[in-house]
Amino acid sequence: MRVSASFIGHQKAGWLAIIDLIAVLAILFGIAGVLANTMALVEQGIRSVSGYQGDLTVFRIGLTVLLGVLFTASSALGLQKGIKQLSRFNVLLMLVLFAVVLVYVDTLAVIQRLLSSLVTYINILPQVSFGALGENKSWSQNWTVIYLVWWIAWTPFVGPFIARISRGRSIRQFLCCTVLIPTLASVLWFSGFAGAIFDSLYLQEVITAVSDDYTKGLFVFFSHLPASNLLAIVALILLLTFVISSADSAIYAAGMLTNDQRLTSKISWSVIVVTLAIALVTINDVDLNKQIAIAGALPFTFVLIAQACFTLLTRDSSSAQAAEPEG
Repeated sequence: MRVSASFIGHQKAGWLAIIDLIAVLAILFGIAGVLANTMALVEQGIRSVSGYQGDLTVFRIGLTVLLGVLFTASSALGLQKGIKQLSRFNVLLMLVLFAVVLVYVDTLAVIQRLLSSLVTYINILPQVSFGALGENKSWSQNWTVIYLVWWIAWTPFVGPFIARISRGRSIRQFLCCTVLIPTLASVLWFSGFAGAIFDSLYLQEVITAVSDDYTKGLFVFFSHLPASNLLAIVALILLLTFVISSADSAIYAAGMLTNDQRLTSKISWSVIVVTLAIALVTINDVDLNKQIAIAGALPFTFVLIAQACFTLLTRDSSSAQAAEPEG
């Protein structure tokens, strides 16, 4: 369950441990960036619910430390008692929030937007896979590259972690649960939370809020629904539990990559993540948070390239040996 194993097979080469270290660093920087961005969204939610406009630096730092304690505890409890149970809670709360929002908005408009968006996406997929759309080139290049590299930061722990929890599953089950279901869930989620906005009277208000600060968009949307404060609070709880479940999985994966699942090791990784996140939430710049996550992912990009090259070389070598006549 180590990234370096893809280069050495069943042999051991101690110096290749540097690859696992690069992977761990990518994990730590990626999670720290997510944690800091979460604090920015939580702060905006607190301001929306309470109307408070004062400085919340101490609140952000305190909440970051609290989350660090919680995801360390969840990781220490292991897959069954900690990570699995928290993930189940996330899914249930997500379904409840989605159902409530769907009742309050124009459900028919959501379904129509869902179907039309799917058709449009399938049509433009070949083009956007190899370039940017002309009329939105700047936005597409910016966000596509950011999310691509950010996902590279998550690759070292998402891959091994999913492999670990998928042991015993068939390939069909694996693909269904890691590709099909998450994709459909994302399509439904964005359709429910954004599909009806395009046909609403407050569309321009939401667009203006997002243009000013994209953390405001969700709460401006909630402000036009009944029980807006309650919805905002539930969304904040869901946001926090999701980031906890992501971070505890990352700490667990860091232990796998370093072959060290001791509690002291998990605490050490958590302290590093929380320290990085505190530095970021003190500055409170969402663009800087993304840049930090990308900075941690860039070295691992070369590891991915090396993996691809090594796989091609070993495959070609194996094919050549198989083609040689015996004797």
